[in-house]
Amino acid sequence: MPPVEVKLGYSLPPTVQSIVNGWQLSVQSGATVAALLAATAAQLMGAATGIEFANAHVQSFLNFTCYASLLFNIGATATSFLILDKLGNVQFNASKEIQDTEKDALGAPLPNGDSIYATKKGKVILKAFRIGRKWDLLIWHWIICIFLGIFSLIVMIVMMIWMSGEKHGVGVACSCIAAFILLPWIFLKCFKESYE
Repeated sequence: MPPVEVKLGYSLPPTVQSIVNGWQLSVQSGATVAALLAATAAQLMGAATGIEFANAHVQSFLNFTCYASLLFNIGATATSFLILDKLGNVQFNASKEIQDTEKDALGAPLPNGDSIYATKKGKVILKAFRIGRKWDLLIWHWIICIFLGIFSLIVMIVMMIWMSGEKHGVGVACSCIAAFILLPWIFLKCFKESYE
């Protein structure tokens, strides 16, 4: 790859920098939460081994939810680092002198005016400023890992409550709470609006 001229004094426009900062804050927070949930799943896995179940299939399913939660949360944490790396490279990638053959992810030179046509919120703007081609895949991988990690952990907790011999009312109440917690995730409304 031939050397490319980089504009050392280049700064991202304030709107683009705001979008990058917002994503960085969200992803850093997500990485911290996913790591804490992975630790919680590991601790619950230790507690689950002490519970005796009459049905071996129930024990196997509980073990599966423990491992799934642990792995999905580790996956979300690992993907967070890749996303943060992409976000950290936005200014460098945008500061490269545009060659005749080099264009942004949308197939056009970088915007040099005061505005850009964006049908969706930050996604198009980040792509115009060279976030990279794998951005969509990384974000969706991160979202799915977080969702499945949380879902597995909630299923594991509810299952442990039902199987631990608590009164029937406690299991019903905790199941209702779990369903309420999962409502925004089921509709994915929060991710659709923030991602687009």
